[in-house]
Amino acid sequence: MRKAEQILEALDSAPVECDGLLQLSVGALTEAGYVAGKDFDSYCGQYHCDQHGSIPHHYWLVLYEAGDAIVWDYRIRYWLGNEASHGRIGKLGETGHVGQKIHVPTIPGWLVDILKTPIPTAAVPGETRGDRLPAH
Repeated sequence: MRKAEQILEALDSAPVECDGLLQLSVGALTEAGYVAGKDFDSYCGQYHCDQHGSIPHHYWLVLYEAGDAIVWDYRIRYWLGNEASHGRIGKLGETGHVGQKIHVPTIPGWLVDILKTPIPTAAVPGETRGDRLPAH
């Protein structure tokens, strides 16, 4: 699974939430020859950890490694902070992820490029996004 791990690690910096990262991951794994339903599955559901909190609507990936279903999730920290789990989480059923398998179609290359494009922090040098909000 080292190749799959490298593929997923390379996508971690994409400026997307869990649903977008799942779409990017499915596309990249499929392009690399991995087969949905055999080598990996996509999931939608929720995540809970007593120590860090819950995510009521969440998406993640399961890779099959030596007969085990292993949860890979790169967006728990996005919602619950830097102390939360990240990357290879553990065996499905032992991680706090509860959900169901879903079908995620591959997306066209032009959309992949858009999803990987960094979001600018300011449109004008010295201006923040909040500067453009209407005054109350």
